[in-house]
Amino acid sequence: MDKYNIYMLFLIIYFILITIDIFQPKKYNLVEIFKRIVVFFICFSFFLILRIITINDAIILLFILIVLNIIEFIIRKIYYNKSTSKKICYISLCKSNIEESDIIDFCNNYHIKIKYIEEYNRLLDIKNMKKYDVLIINSDVHQKILLDLSNLISDVEVYLKLTDELIPISNNKIIIIRDIPFIKINKLRINGLNRILKRMIDILFSIVAIIILFPIILLVSILIKIDSSGPVFYSQERETIYNKKFKLYKFRSMYVNAEKDGIPLVASPDDIRITKIGRFIRKFKIDEIPQLYNVLKGEMSIVGPRPERTYFINKYKKEYPLYNLRHNVKAGITGLSHVYGNYYTEPKFRYLYDLYYISNYSLLLDIKIIFKTLFVILRLK
Repeated sequence: MDKYNIYMLFLIIYFILITIDIFQPKKYNLVEIFKRIVVFFICFSFFLILRIITINDAIILLFILIVLNIIEFIIRKIYYNKSTSKKICYISLCKSNIEESDIIDFCNNYHIKIKYIEEYNRLLDIKNMKKYDVLIINSDVHQKILLDLSNLISDVEVYLKLTDELIPISNNKIIIIRDIPFIKINKLRINGLNRILKRMIDILFSIVAIIILFPIILLVSILIKIDSSGPVFYSQERETIYNKKFKLYKFRSMYVNAEKDGIPLVASPDDIRITKIGRFIRKFKIDEIPQLYNVLKGEMSIVGPRPERTYFINKYKKEYPLYNLRHNVKAGITGLSHVYGNYYTEPKFRYLYDLYYISNYSLLLDIKIIFKTLFVILRLK
């Protein structure tokens, strides 16, 4: 490798390291400068051990990084000066020693320009909360307000004291204010470029999968007709994004009129309503293949929360206040609850998997879930 490529590789590794949370600069002070010096010497030592560079190269690299850091500092200053001042609201619903000076330190550390700070010892209604740009809530119980806050975060930055109930919807980035951990509540939806890319992958994957799986689709259709009387495909009304109703298609795995009493029932491992071929296709999740048609129509995605029936959604919403947040994205053929659970996993755990998926969404996560789904099927789990 020539010197130019070596320097480029060094700079790439250096900047990747400083974007890691423990090194990422919040503001320029002696601590942050020291962190960057440490990262520089870690990278330089690594390259020196591999004998890719020499000690003489340190002067050149150090000069380049000083120039780049000065440019970054100037850009940050310009951006900060041009950024709009924000209205901060701090709500304390429990005992704490957080003072206004701590809120100011927090805002400075995270480049939040302050217009003014207001403090309350009571919870405001949503209309009043919308007047602020940044909302910091110090409370030990969030269940009652989370549903409202999830609709608020498209307009307001919301930080909540970390509690067990917040773990499924946090992105694991903890913010400390006076030794108390807070997390920023993510927008529980998929927007922008991610939404477009996800749809493109859905269409491409569905078309390829239908072509590859066509022989299996044909064989299973014949076996279902031989095994029991009734149609090959089974359709049922389910709910997807924003609780929109649609017809979900599956290979029929139960006898006709399995719910003849009109009461929706959840399938159990030894359910007598399941046919012989139905048990086989459920085991390998082959009964889900017709949902590729739902994906092509735009009603579902390859990865997402499993679509439920309205009867069960209404039931679960009463039991779990945050349950309906899973409908902020399209329903999916597979998902976290599919690869870590099964048909019989309790709703309590299924919806927590779904909230974690939405809160931490990335295309890489989708790809991992697809591969894990294949692995689960092959292991017959």
